[in-house]
Amino acid sequence: MSHPNILILEENDLAAMTLASIKAYAPKSKVAVVSCDGEGSRIRTALQCTNKVTLCVQSGVILQSGIIYMPPMARLSSYSITISRAHVFIDHPRQSHIYGLMGLEAHKGVMDTSVFFINPERWPETPLVDRGAMRDKKKLVMPRYMNHKADAALEAVSAWGALQYGMLGHGAGILNYTQHYLRGYATPNEMYGYPLELALPFIDDLQPTMKDRVWRLGSKAKTVGALLRTGLQTFYE
Repeated sequence: MSHPNILILEENDLAAMTLASIKAYAPKSKVAVVSCDGEGSRIRTALQCTNKVTLCVQSGVILQSGIIYMPPMARLSSYSITISRAHVFIDHPRQSHIYGLMGLEAHKGVMDTSVFFINPERWPETPLVDRGAMRDKKKLVMPRYMNHKADAALEAVSAWGALQYGMLGHGAGILNYTQHYLRGYATPNEMYGYPLELALPFIDDLQPTMKDRVWRLGSKAKTVGALLRTGLQTFYE
């Protein structure tokens, strides 16, 4: 697809990292950064700030070369919103039961608003809140390779399962691990499952404390999981 219009929903101190990744992988995109109150107001904020089909991302999300494999604009235009399910493994034949074992309420109808394409032409009214706003809207669900994201269930899968998921991240269009960058910490399984080191080229413009936090996390992930993930990916190719 041609480079989309992009709206960064600024909710934290990582917007500069998102901007740097856009400059690297989608330099022709028209980009705007807008303040957002966070989950619960992202759709409303997006509709107030754009009148075209737009990729909306939470600050801290990273774009990479796989962005070119996003659906064509003609397809995106036929839906009100293109969005991921909140629970990554909910449709996985061997992993979906994990949510129940962890005591987490999960089903296919729960969506993740940290990344989505919005088509304002199919929203005649702007919802006051995001909750329930998509109920009657035509949705296109993103596959994992479009929005490779963090998920609580990863802690309960095997190390091999985490590595398999992590391998998908290297070719994804969007890397979505904001919560880990903000807290500066990841478990071994999370380092296998999320290529956190891919943020390292984009941290120069972060404020010093945040830059150090992301650098430390990315550097550790590079040592713990990156060599194994990339080696396995090369082997299977």
